[in-house]
Formats: sequence, C-alpha cells, structure tokens
Amino acid sequence: MFVKFDGTSSAAQEKQEGAVQYSYKSGITDSFNWAYALTYSGLLAFYICLFTFYPTAGISASKWVIGAGIIGTIAGMLYSRKIKQRVPVIRWSGLIQTVMVIGLSFSENALIQTGSAILLGFFIFFPITALVSIPHEMKK
Repeated sequence: MFVKFDGTSSAAQEKQEGAVQYSYKSGITDSFNWAYALTYSGLLAFYICLFTFYPTAGISASKWVIGAGIIGTIAGMLYSRKIKQRVPVIRWSGLIQTVMVIGLSFSENALIQTGSAILLGFFIFFPITALVSIPHEMKK
C-alpha cells in the first residue's frame, strides 16, 4: 500500500472516480465480519479455558492438546494448499471439536479422555489456515 501525498485529491473526487467507499457502519452491519470474529474468538476463548479450568477440574489429559495442535497446524497448512474449499473444513472440524470436548469433559475413562484431547488439539488448529485465508479469497 502506498501513501499518496498529493493535496489535489479529495474524498468527493475519489467517489467520482468509482472508488468503493466503506464506512464503519457497513463493516458493523456485514454478517461475515461477525461470523468470522465470533468463530475465531470462540476457539481462542475455549483454548484459554482448556488450560486454566480443565487441570483444576482434574482433567489432566488436556496437556495432550498442545502437541496434537502442532501436528494439526502443519496438517492444516498442507491440506489448505491442496484443497481450496475452506468452509467444509471449518464446519467438519467444528463438529469434531464439539464431540471431542464432550468426550474430554464428561468421560471418566482415561483412554477416552486422552484420545479426545489428542483429536481435539488436532482439530482446533487444523482449520485455522482455512479460517484465516477465507477473507483473502472472497470476491470483492
């Protein structure tokens, strides 16, 4: 992006030249902005809760989420380079995350908790590449 230091240009002149004008109101009323922000902030909020509340609650399997998250991030990058459909990846990962949170939170079986934690870590980070690249690939 280049900054133009020419004093002859004005906002009215740019409107006449066909430049699209966006305001804060148009940004706030755009449904994509809300869905995008809430999707990412929901993941981030859960991730923070996972490491603060779960160990206190006696769910020690949450430590497996970090290692699986690293693998999920790498797998997500490789997958997103080959497959261009972003929304299905995000939806399926969200469904898997929901099921794994239930397994991690409510199961008393240590094997189920560990497996759920590993899959949860993988699928928390797997769709992140797809999520952050959606705005760049949208039509203007």
